[in-house]
Amino acid sequence: MSTDFLDRRQWIAPDGSGRLLVIQGETAVRPSGYYPPGGLPADFLTAADLPTIAGRLQGKSRRESTASVMKSFTTVWQTQVVSPELQRLLLLCLAQQPDLTVESAIEDRLGRSGVAISHIDTDRHVRHRLLLHEENGMLLTSQNIDADSSAEADAAPTIINCTMWLDAYYTTTTESSS
Repeated sequence: MSTDFLDRRQWIAPDGSGRLLVIQGETAVRPSGYYPPGGLPADFLTAADLPTIAGRLQGKSRRESTASVMKSFTTVWQTQVVSPELQRLLLLCLAQQPDLTVESAIEDRLGRSGVAISHIDTDRHVRHRLLLHEENGMLLTSQNIDADSSAEADAAPTIINCTMWLDAYYTTTTESSS
């Protein structure tokens, strides 16, 4: 088992230019750098309507399934700044997926509680779980859990992978506030 801690900071201007800083330990690593308009290493979601967002989440995957939409949802949070409007549309799209389960109150590995939603991918025997902040809907944790191990009452579930967002902020300006 390994744990990689990354500090990712991303700034995106209205023209699509931006800066990305990814720090591992105390060293800046790829893909850190300054990027011209359209040069950031991701396919950003910028649409402002639900049908377009839903289509793009489905389109990011080869399969049309709840599991693939959950994976795409997580990928968006990993690769771009999520504005409040985009977050609202992403959550609405996620809410339209079949076979989602709202779990009882849970905490992530940092002790943060939130609303947990999950889906069992029966083809891969994996439970995809997202933990969302109860008040603002921010994605706190994304986990893939061995679906067979989570059925055992006494044992802790086997976590295949886990990504946690410690801080995320969105602002409409790059000006610092004093």
